Amino acid sequence: MNKIIAILTIGILITTTACKRKYDLPPVKTPESGPGITIDSIKARLGSVSVYKFNTSRNLYCVVIGDEVTGNFYKEVYVRDATGSIHINLPASGGLYIGDSIRINLNGLKVQKSNNLIELDSVDIEKYVAKLASGLNPQPQLVTISQAVSTPSLQSQLIQINDAEFLAADQNQNFADAVNKIDVNRGIKVCGSNTLTVRTSGYSNFASSKTPTGNGKIVGILGQYGSTMQLYVRNPNELAMTAPLCVVAVPTLALGTPIATLNETFSSQTLTNNPINLTGWHNIDEQGSRTWQADVNSGNYRAKATSFGSSNPDASNKIWLITPPLIYTTAKTFSFQSAMAFASSGHTNGLQVFISTSYNGANLTAPGTWTNVTSSFTIAPTSGSNYTFINSGTSNFGGVVPGSYTGNIFVGFVYSGSKPSNFTTNFYLDNITYQ
Repeated sequence: MNKIIAILTIGILITTTACKRKYDLPPVKTPESGPGITIDSIKARLGSVSVYKFNTSRNLYCVVIGDEVTGNFYKEVYVRDATGSIHINLPASGGLYIGDSIRINLNGLKVQKSNNLIELDSVDIEKYVAKLASGLNPQPQLVTISQAVSTPSLQSQLIQINDAEFLAADQNQNFADAVNKIDVNRGIKVCGSNTLTVRTSGYSNFASSKTPTGNGKIVGILGQYGSTMQLYVRNPNELAMTAPLCVVAVPTLALGTPIATLNETFSSQTLTNNPINLTGWHNIDEQGSRTWQADVNSGNYRAKATSFGSSNPDASNKIWLITPPLIYTTAKTFSFQSAMAFASSGHTNGLQVFISTSYNGANLTAPGTWTNVTSSFTIAPTSGSNYTFINSGTSNFGGVVPGSYTGNIFVGFVYSGSKPSNFTTNFYLDNITYQ
């Protein structure tokens, strides 16, 4: 009996000892150490080449300023140090968050330029990144909208623009297409300044949220695609745009002397690629910074409007070419010729025609000033051949202007386009007549 107890006691001791065995912990991967390097020095390694690979250990100490939490970024983050900011591509999603202080060992990594955006490529977090601290609160850099659209060195930086508002057509609209998961460009402006594209992913968790309808501050990451600077909102909660919209004083443009007939061939507009400048006509950029330009082909001068151009920073363009005051009579008809070139897929309503009996040179955008009469004419289709002029047909604007009306009318040709949206079809006008 005592032998049985002794055997059981030994067995219990062995079992207890076995339960207390310490197993090895998995090794913690820490990137190797090396000399420090700054973001501006990393970018400088590119020089005239588009890709540079680090073959020695260099450590970048930086703070995360843009993460993937809202879904507007995917497999990418943005970081900055005291010298600048840079975009980082990740092979897998997750692991880094705004406010993380990190160390990146660059040995084996590539810095490259992709559509003019400088970035570190394929940064495996487990292999190359050591997290040093969390919970920091990086603040945005305050810039003007003019600086944002014209300063490539600001790319990948966290910025704030004050007194901003979305363009009228982009207010109270979905940030992006959440149903079809399509990215969408919206435009913002500051009173009397350039416009800036705000691009939002269709996969973001705020894609179906509405854009603000007021004026205020907007915070985001300033990216770059080609020559276009783009703002990416990190979180819509960082937008405080509830103040009244800005009111821009519209200059009063002198009206020309009313004329009874019109036959404009643009033959006097020989300074090609310069704004159309005709007595009594108004050439106005309602949105953006483009105008109707003089153009020539095989000796034929005509007017051209387009959003195309590598240096075009506008988020959208809306350009008016308005006739002098025409003495109205139902006995006379209006006609013109139009052509297009370099058609952009999906670029609808690129050229439209409007009529007004109340335009006074200062009320261009006032409600009720213009009536759309595009359907009264034939416009060159984007499915047609380049530079082939199409006759518009004629109209005396019956049904729009009362037959008893004895005042003046104005006809406005409006080009609408957007380079960031790739709506850059060229449209041309020639042989505008009223007789």
